[in-house]
Order: sequence, then C-alpha cells, then structure tokens
Amino acid sequence: MDSVLMKRWKWRNVAERVNKVQLRYLLADLVADGRNLPVPSQAVRPWVPEPRLWSVDKIYMINLKRRPERRARMEQIFEILGIDATYWEATDGQELPGDIIYEVLPGYMDPYHKRPIKAGEIGCFLSHYRIWKDVIDRKLSRVIVFEDDLRFSEDGMERVKEVLEDLDGSKMEWDLIYLGRKRLADQEELWVPGHRHLSTVGYSYWTLGYILSNEGARRLLAAKPLEALLPVDEYLPIMFNKHPNKVWSSFYPNRNLRAFTLYPLTVFPQRYTHEAGYVSDTEDSVVVVDEAVDS
Repeated sequence: MDSVLMKRWKWRNVAERVNKVQLRYLLADLVADGRNLPVPSQAVRPWVPEPRLWSVDKIYMINLKRRPERRARMEQIFEILGIDATYWEATDGQELPGDIIYEVLPGYMDPYHKRPIKAGEIGCFLSHYRIWKDVIDRKLSRVIVFEDDLRFSEDGMERVKEVLEDLDGSKMEWDLIYLGRKRLADQEELWVPGHRHLSTVGYSYWTLGYILSNEGARRLLAAKPLEALLPVDEYLPIMFNKHPNKVWSSFYPNRNLRAFTLYPLTVFPQRYTHEAGYVSDTEDSVVVVDEAVDS
C-alpha cells in the first residue's frame, strides 16, 4: 500500500474513533435529559466501552437511597462513557444517623437566603466527609467524586485523563481539582504553566464533581470540620483560603488546601433552578435551628 493510501487509512481510523467518542457523549447527554435512547436494532446489543477508572484509584457516585431513578440514570451515563463508578449511599438529611457528633458553625446563615443550615445540607456534607475518611482508610492515592445530578461536557473524561497525565509529568503538588463548579467571585484565576486544562481557582460553589488526592482528604479531615460545620461548598473555598467571609474562615486557621479547577469544566448540573424538572433534596429539607446536633 503506497504512502498516500496509508495516510488516508490512518486519518479515517482517527475520524471514526473521534466520531465514536462524540456519539457517546451525545447519548450520555440524552440520558441526562431524561430521554430514551434510540434502539438501532432488536437483535444487536449496542456497543459500550469497557468500564475503567480513568487514572484514579476509585470513582464514587453519591446517591440517596430513596432516589433510585437518579442512580439508574447515572449508571446508564457511566456505562455509555466507560466510567467504572462505585455507588456511595448518601447520608439522608431526612434520616440523619446518630453515630457522628457535630456542631454547626456558630452564627451560620445562608448568604443568599438568610436562613440557618438545612438538614439536607448537613446530610450532603456528611456524605462527602465519609468519602474523605474512606479515602484515608483504604489508602487510596487519588479518587474522583461525582454527585448524581450531573451531565458531562463533550470529551469531558478525556480532559480528566489528560490533566492527570500532566500532573504526573510535572510532579506538581495538589489536593483537589474541581471538575464542575459555579464561579461566584471576581477573583483572579490563572492558567497553570505546563498543564493543558488546569487553572487556579477562586471562590466557587458546587461539589457535583472533583478529583481528590489522599493528602487532600487528610487536610480536609485534619481541620476538624464537624466542630464548626457549614455546607460543603462553603467549606472547600474556606480551606483553600478564597472565601470572602473572614469570620467563617477564622474557625479554620489551617487553610492550606491546594485547590485548582479544570478548564473548560467537565461536568455541569443536569437541571438548573429555573428549569422544569429541577429537584434539590438539599434545598427541599427542614432548617436546623439547634447548633449542636447528633447526626
């Protein structure tokens, strides 16, 4: 075969691979929208990639036991994209267990709604807190944490793989990398030299997806957040010292989390608050007035 034909064959194979990847993300987005996938044949099972860990030790997917429809939807998305995720039962704000003692941060009020912390926010924090402990207990080097209400951007997991490759090559120290977030403050964020998709990060909300190192889990636990608990997406910016509320931050003197963000982002919410079908078990829960609670 002459060189021209060889080049054509090579680029044809590349194009087919790219189109297959793009198709997987399109199908995953249809599932995130709650739509049924097209069935090309009654006789042939649709091809899906082999599930893998994408260069981490474990991938967690947090889900409330009473929300099996969300779990099923996310598991279908993971199957389409070849993500080997492990189900992690969320701590339910409606049924907080009694084996962990915590105190809400004194004087905490939601900065937008001007209300005390909600039971769902406590449950959400404890769900992530238990994962951080699991990372330490199992001696995991790095993990990915997903919540159950997200959608992926095109080529999102490929960018995750590339950012981890860059970190391995640069040997840069890091603790947490946002895969999805809501940027809240006009704080300067800069590209990290030598990394294709990595930026510094300012004050942000959301914990729908992030990469966490073992050292990052240790730092989050060492700060003893159960002694001054607040919502997890307020706690993280405090720990990397970008939170605008200096009073809240003062409860955590060792604000030493080395945090970054993927850019462009990899995951986004399946629904936003103004969209039809939006449901939040965190917001749709009771306010907790008592500052000292057994959970």
